[in-house]
Amino acid sequence: MSRWWDGNYAKRRRITVTNNQASTVLDSGYVVVFSDFNHSSEVSGSQSLASGNDVRVVYWDGSTNTELDRIGDDWNTTTPDIVFRTQADVAADSDSDESYWLYYDYASAGGPPKNGKNIYNLYDFFADGNFTTNPTWTEISGTWTVQGDGIKTVQNFGGSIGTPETTADAKWEFNVNTQDNFGWTLCFMSGTNVAESGNQYAAIWAENESLVFKKYVSGSPTTLFTEASAFTWTAQTVHDVKVTRDSDGEFKFYVDGVLGKTYTDTTYTTGAFFVPRTNADGERVGQFRISDFVNPEPTVVTGLEVTQGLAGIQAPAGGRTLGRVFGLGGSQ
Repeated sequence: MSRWWDGNYAKRRRITVTNNQASTVLDSGYVVVFSDFNHSSEVSGSQSLASGNDVRVVYWDGSTNTELDRIGDDWNTTTPDIVFRTQADVAADSDSDESYWLYYDYASAGGPPKNGKNIYNLYDFFADGNFTTNPTWTEISGTWTVQGDGIKTVQNFGGSIGTPETTADAKWEFNVNTQDNFGWTLCFMSGTNVAESGNQYAAIWAENESLVFKKYVSGSPTTLFTEASAFTWTAQTVHDVKVTRDSDGEFKFYVDGVLGKTYTDTTYTTGAFFVPRTNADGERVGQFRISDFVNPEPTVVTGLEVTQGLAGIQAPAGGRTLGRVFGLGGSQ
């Protein structure tokens, strides 16, 4: 078992990452999300801060503990989402990596490391107040400005804006706030930093709540499908959007967590740009997160709680405490 990372943190749980791919290694740098941690119970027992500031993810490489950036949502609930980036390959066929630990129970904990740019391949909530650096977005058409954690068009008929992004087997996540139910378009795996041009895929969420998926070959479009009533859309409301593509070319399209369509196309396996396009003045897109994607995704579970100075009797992952016996000092 690894050495205790920081004596200020009274408790920890092992985090196990399991590769569910039958024959493919899960590469280091995969972004994983887990909810197997009843944070509200720890808060009720005065063993964690309601803010989640004391909840830390630490990686043990066999000799050194390293605290990782992590992002958390829905703290003080039974199933908060905790996100971090893996640090080592995991072999195929249900092999697991048990080198990660969740530490907590430190009442004076300050802010944790939670830089999304250290987690995702591309991450932009526009906290720096601009879209010209880290990453660099280029206005292709229309005029754009930063608004909160997103960017919006400030002239009639919308516009498009792009950034370099090469992830192909990917998960694209962001949110959208449209005006008056006008549609909008996402161009990805694009060979050019221009919307609906060159070689690229384009997903069009239309004002009638249909989804149109096209591919462009040398600028010439082919409609791959039109799915009527693929999602529920409300103008001037923030909607969460996710698109995934696996190594077999299977795309899945989600709005607010609801799967609207699955479709397979293998024309393109690489790309260079990611280009959102809006169709009206004031439409906003933001909270961009892009990461690698495999199907099936890895599972992430936590083990039983271990208290510093006590050796926890290890149990199958899932968080049930079977009992504790006295150990030696603070190294577990």
